[in-house]
Amino acid sequence: MPSHEFTYWLAYNRIDPIGSMREDWRIGQLTCLMANRYRGKNKPARPLSEFMWQDVRQARKSKLLNFRDFLRDKIKPRKKP
Repeated sequence: MPSHEFTYWLAYNRIDPIGSMREDWRIGQLTCLMANRYRGKNKPARPLSEFMWQDVRQARKSKLLNFRDFLRDKIKPRKKP
């Protein structure tokens, strides 16, 4: 396969994922739909992100980055005298 064709398929995959990522998306949407359809009265709808598979390492890194940003917002640097 020539490089220009490979580049084309990479770009296409970003727009319309091929393979397991697409199937994960479909199952996540279906599960979210069913969970929200049968949720209890006066309970908020659950977001799609709750039903999407995440790589454990990526999820851990994301949580650490969010915590770091939280600390940066809450802890102000000391002023030098």
